[in-house]
Amino acid sequence: MSMLTPGRLVVKIAGRDAGRVGIILAVREDGMLLVDGAVRRRYVNPIHLEPLEQTVDGVSEATPHEDVVKHLQEAGFNVKPRKQREEKQTGKKTRKQDRKATQEKKEEKNE
Repeated sequence: MSMLTPGRLVVKIAGRDAGRVGIILAVREDGMLLVDGAVRRRYVNPIHLEPLEQTVDGVSEATPHEDVVKHLQEAGFNVKPRKQREEKQTGKKTRKQDRKATQEKKEEKNE
């Protein structure tokens, strides 16, 4: 039986998130593991993970990030929840809007 099963706490040992803790949420058929927590939620190669002794119950692929953070905090890890992104409100027009406005101006001149 593999130690890398859903609910296992792990530490990333390679890449941008190296040294950060996460929880395995799912295992794909090809062996890649879905990990979330202080790491970005993504599928990772198991050779990039170091399993910890701790496990948590009740996690799956559908578990939201906030619940994963709560599980990690209960396990004694200092993990901050992600900030919610706000939609940017810019006054700029998209290229499509700009082209349409330009085309309308040309049509007005031609009339």
